[in-house]
Amino acid sequence: MWKSAKWIILGFGVFSAIFLIASSSSSAQNSNSFTLLNNNASADAVRPSLVLERSGTPVVAWIESLNGVYQAFVKRWNGKAWQTLGASLNRDAKFNVFNVSIAISRDDIPFVSWTERSNINEGFDGKGKGPGKVYVARWANNTWNMYPSPTKKENSAGDLPSLQVDSKGFPVLAWSELTPDFNADSYFVERWNGSKWVGIDPGSLSSDISHASRSRELAVNSRDEPILAWSLQRYIQDVGPQDFNVFVGGWDGQRWLPLGGTSLNINQERYAAQPSFDLDKNDYPTITWLEASLGFNVFAKRWNGKTWDRLGGSINNDTGLASTPKLRLDSSGTPFVAWVENAGSLKVMVAKFVGNTWQKLGTHLNVDAKAYSSAPSLAVSSSGVPVVTWSEEITLTQQRIYVRQWNGKEWVGL
Repeated sequence: MWKSAKWIILGFGVFSAIFLIASSSSSAQNSNSFTLLNNNASADAVRPSLVLERSGTPVVAWIESLNGVYQAFVKRWNGKAWQTLGASLNRDAKFNVFNVSIAISRDDIPFVSWTERSNINEGFDGKGKGPGKVYVARWANNTWNMYPSPTKKENSAGDLPSLQVDSKGFPVLAWSELTPDFNADSYFVERWNGSKWVGIDPGSLSSDISHASRSRELAVNSRDEPILAWSLQRYIQDVGPQDFNVFVGGWDGQRWLPLGGTSLNINQERYAAQPSFDLDKNDYPTITWLEASLGFNVFAKRWNGKTWDRLGGSINNDTGLASTPKLRLDSSGTPFVAWVENAGSLKVMVAKFVGNTWQKLGTHLNVDAKAYSSAPSLAVSSSGVPVVTWSEEITLTQQRIYVRQWNGKEWVGL
């Protein structure tokens, strides 16, 4: 279903790419330095999503091939071992899961959202072309309690869920639905009110299916208001379409209003996408994104209540070889960023903002330095301990899910 991580999109706006030759070696480090999450070490496992309980205990959702079908699973670290929460989440035994998003309530109850589709035909970006739905479930009484699917159209394909939980313990979900011909993407945000899904955004950011226009991430602030980061192509009257810019802001009842009234780009004339952000105790966002700059580099800014402050220089030191950044804050508001760096192979890196600079935490997280990694998911405990999960290629047809945390000196397993 999924091909291994071999395509690095270098010019998303025009869909240019380079092909990387994959490594099939597996010279793994000592097993004490990493945690393998797969149910079956020989199965293909991809696209993990990570949250932490208040104690710092990680809970991870991911997708793994079982009996020829890609299924969604969840595990929780109990202090000694990984405990599986229920069985497969799949609603249809023949449908494949394509995306998964995990969130956690203030009282440490896990929620999961995922998408299922009816076939495994793939386009250039690995998207299945069949119809399917988006689902949400809540863990309670040792089982997954299902919500009604909020999917709008029976023949659409659910995609890219982004899940949060509000202060009442109700899920807030953002997701895409692709048309049957996969030429258009409709975007929705809804909240569960205790008895039904209630619409927030009925599709204001609907778009084509370019990578940039579908770059979005959702958060919920302390007042239970949805906050969204997104990438959108600028348009200048009498000039025409410009490049994609990154924004973050709240919903005013009709549209998403950019905080500060402007894009976050370092240079508005350059392509930017893949935003990831977190809110501090004042509900101020800190955001990271990918921007074209002699390749693709990762940048970050923080809202100070009036304006956006840039946080240092390029987080990946202007290598031009970065992708898929993820940002999270600790309880003091210190930002941490994980990303994938094309450094001979695709390696997961993490940096922390200290003073006025970004400091890398150790070297790469890869178990095999020659392997190709993808889809990092980052969480940071209240005490400032980052935990990362990612998928890493083992062979041309198999990836595994690993977990590591920073112990102050190095990346180790749980």
